[in-house]
Amino acid sequence: MAVDLFQIYKMYIQRCKRRPLNERHARNKEDMENLIKNDLTLEEMKEIAEQLKRREIVLGARVNYGARILRALEEGAYKIDVPYQVLHRWRETDRTEGWIYLAVSEDKSGQVKIGATTMPIWKREYSYNYRYGYSIDVVWKRRVSMPFTLETDLKEIFRSSLVSGLTDGDSNEWYFGNCEQMSLQVDQYIDDLEG
Repeated sequence: MAVDLFQIYKMYIQRCKRRPLNERHARNKEDMENLIKNDLTLEEMKEIAEQLKRREIVLGARVNYGARILRALEEGAYKIDVPYQVLHRWRETDRTEGWIYLAVSEDKSGQVKIGATTMPIWKREYSYNYRYGYSIDVVWKRRVSMPFTLETDLKEIFRSSLVSGLTDGDSNEWYFGNCEQMSLQVDQYIDDLEG
């Protein structure tokens, strides 16, 4: 079975969140990001895996992902399966335009979805129903530059209202709140950015 290097990258992100001041963890995360984001040769990838392996030995990590990556690279048993939503963010440039939107659903009483898309809003509503099995109604939207970066900022602002950080087969972009109040806050935040 192929080792998914993106999943290991997520583990490094978690380590950094648990120990934000640890420089070795930060370097491991940066190296792993380089490994999965850039078009590297197999030898360059192995070199990064070796560095990860050495640092994890020094850190006394219970799981040595560097060794696991190196073995997968040597055996040709790896993949880099970056989710579509993440690819959007990674490919975004300052010329990317799209929508920030707030949506509600009859299935999510008292909750508001914060979202970003580069597709037409009606398509986003349709694709959401197709993917998750329930419909959403976009009740507020605004055309912006770099919508995915802005969405990340807004999610941080509203993080304390997040319905659930872990979901099973559902979107984790739902927040407890009032759509009208949230739209005023989002408008103000965007206006301040565009200042």
